[in-house]
Amino acid sequence: MEMDSRKQKILEAVVLDYIETAEPVGSRTISKKYNLGVSSATIRNEMADLEEMGLIEQPHTSAGRIPSDAGYRYYVDYLMAQSDIQEEAKQLISKAIHEKQQQVDDGKPTSTSSGFFISADGLAVTNYHAIEYAFHATVTLSNGETFPVEKVLYYDPEIDIAVLKVSKTSTRGKATSAFKYLEMAGTGDVRPGDKVYSLGNPLGGGLAVSEGVVSATEREVSGYARPCVVNTADISKGSSGGALMNVFGQVVAVTTGAYAQGNSMYLAVPVDPAMEADLTGEGMTLEEVIAVMENAEKAELTTVRLHTGDPSIYGAVREQMDLLDNRGIPYDSCPGVSSFCGAAA
Repeated sequence: MEMDSRKQKILEAVVLDYIETAEPVGSRTISKKYNLGVSSATIRNEMADLEEMGLIEQPHTSAGRIPSDAGYRYYVDYLMAQSDIQEEAKQLISKAIHEKQQQVDDGKPTSTSSGFFISADGLAVTNYHAIEYAFHATVTLSNGETFPVEKVLYYDPEIDIAVLKVSKTSTRGKATSAFKYLEMAGTGDVRPGDKVYSLGNPLGGGLAVSEGVVSATEREVSGYARPCVVNTADISKGSSGGALMNVFGQVVAVTTGAYAQGNSMYLAVPVDPAMEADLTGEGMTLEEVIAVMENAEKAELTTVRLHTGDPSIYGAVREQMDLLDNRGIPYDSCPGVSSFCGAAA
């Protein structure tokens, strides 16, 4: 298999991002941070080739990719400019891998993001990249109570949105009759200059609210299948999946990231797909979502957009990938175990 320039750039991105974060690297992270000019699906295919070549690997079956020893050597020999990877840096990376794996084994969150309930019976919205590669997730309310995520009812990697079904029984065995939730309004009536509020879990520190105004309502952004809402309501790492609300407290969009070179240019994806989705079906577990996406990579599908509310589509996907319905810089990447802070119950 040929090691072309695209594969070299993707390998370099994996190495650099992993050295920086000590976390497995997903295709969407590369797509958003490194501006390679190709879709996340194309990057997934190239990463599969790099894995087959032995240059990257998965620390466990549900993670993103990390450089292998051969990948590090290739980077040092052919891609890295003048300096060398010092042994101390490699030891720090190895220590970080061990600590992350221990967190996964202990069931502790390896990353945090944000989310919000849209129904009293436990339907919650977040970003897709907040659950990408996560095989277990929990929702922590502002009162400190934690509830496990049961199913994924809808997700779309290209729009970067997901709807989850959250259990009404907490991890301590305490049941709740209902969750407080937010009403969705969508972006149809949003105009530049409108006042908005971001509600999320920045830096994993708990619920926080910021105020801003809408700068643009339909900004085309590389890596997103639908135009984004650009606004000035502050968000930080951990805010991905939070609510962007209008002055009436209604959700118009889902906070997702920011322009790396801009000032107060925060991005939010429209919440409209969650409003339009069929959320009545059984859905999938997080592990089943991982399996579908991995199979999609193997099938070399360029876009996967799955509405899990339709059980017949779900069954077809599990039997043969060619029946998939192909209609079609985040702040957080959550391999392993993820947790987001939900609205108060």
